[in-house]
Amino acid sequence: MSVLVSGAEAVLWDGPSADSLLVEDGVVTAVGTGLTAGPGTTVVDARGAVVVPGLVNAHHHMFQSLTRVRGQDRPLFGWLAELWPLFSKHDGAWQEAATAVAVAELLLSGCTTSVDHHYLAPTPGAPDPVDAQVAAARRLGIRLVSAVGSMDVDDAHGGLAPAALCENSEQYLARLSELADRHHDPDPSSLTRVAAAPCHPLAVTADLVRGAHEIARTRGLGFHTHLAEARDEEAATVRATGLRPLDLLAELGVLGPGTWLAHCVHLSDDDIATLAATGTAVALCPSSNLRLGSGIARVRDLVDAGVTVGLGVDGAASNDGGSALAEARQLLLVSRAGGVEQGLTAREALQVATAGGARALGRTDLGTIALGARADLAVFDVTGLHAVGTEADPLAGLLLSPPATARHVLVEGQAVVRDHALVHADPMELAAQARTAIARSRITTHTPG
Repeated sequence: MSVLVSGAEAVLWDGPSADSLLVEDGVVTAVGTGLTAGPGTTVVDARGAVVVPGLVNAHHHMFQSLTRVRGQDRPLFGWLAELWPLFSKHDGAWQEAATAVAVAELLLSGCTTSVDHHYLAPTPGAPDPVDAQVAAARRLGIRLVSAVGSMDVDDAHGGLAPAALCENSEQYLARLSELADRHHDPDPSSLTRVAAAPCHPLAVTADLVRGAHEIARTRGLGFHTHLAEARDEEAATVRATGLRPLDLLAELGVLGPGTWLAHCVHLSDDDIATLAATGTAVALCPSSNLRLGSGIARVRDLVDAGVTVGLGVDGAASNDGGSALAEARQLLLVSRAGGVEQGLTAREALQVATAGGARALGRTDLGTIALGARADLAVFDVTGLHAVGTEADPLAGLLLSPPATARHVLVEGQAVVRDHALVHADPMELAAQARTAIARSRITTHTPG
């Protein structure tokens, strides 16, 4: 199948100025000016728009899309304490509805690849919610990395969550292998991969972490977990283990290429050096970190040290939204809190939101417009009110101006958003289905923040 994206005001790529690109069988085969379509080629109108690589969301908890605005004025641990009773009602129907909402938000914001870190144990004897998640993501057309997590230390034994949301390490490792058998496809064109993703060092035993990492290593899966999100988390880790969070992961032997860590707000100079030396990547989540009062990550220092830095919207229960473009703008702005000279440029922030996240996932063929790259593309209109005055640099205007929805989004060269609308779903129907799931799960009771 041939696709021509034509007439753009600008194309974000490393070559000379271009206004069009050609796609053959899901791969970019030409980028240039005035490219023309052959017989049977589908033409995507990019006049009055800019074309960028599809954004990559390197950390999410899609099931949280049904539990926004909870714990409004609580820090991380207090926020979790309010949400655990709600999460205990989670099942496959919840997961499918929440995934559809999350994926729709991401696609409309120009995101073509998303990680989802799912760490709630399934109800014994019930279908695994990850299967429902994969089905929903495939239906809408996003490229999904299902980061299958778990917890085997409950709150009665120094962990984070109630026992009902935990499972023992043997159960988790068997389930991880089974889900990888069903859903992990390493082919570059695949829309579904699986990663091993223990929830958090405080919530899991060393056996679970090492076992998950061994499965990831032998089966070619990525490895993902939370780290250094909040000060009280760091203090709790030191009390429990005698080690700071990153030192604990180093002792467990899970740092290195193929591993990426979410949040990483509270890092020392030595931590950053360790990340760089080991080739361990990070996924920063600025909106969630601000919402929970966790702090601001040292993005400039991480980038300058050579650490691979990606971006995550994080769960909608701590972000209250799921726009990847809005998250990239947030990253740009908070990076400058200590002074413009300490911050990112607009193009650096776009790099983090595209190629940075792709590299964190071990992909050099995503998050970039280049010959041979997968044709995951976002086309953003620059003719509307939001873009007035950005003519001097419309690509920078994507982040410096208020974020907009994408005009078109392509995954593997296939349209998943066309003319600002989802191709494979109706947003109002998705919202109605999600509200039905909320009512069925009885999680609508308001708890003051």
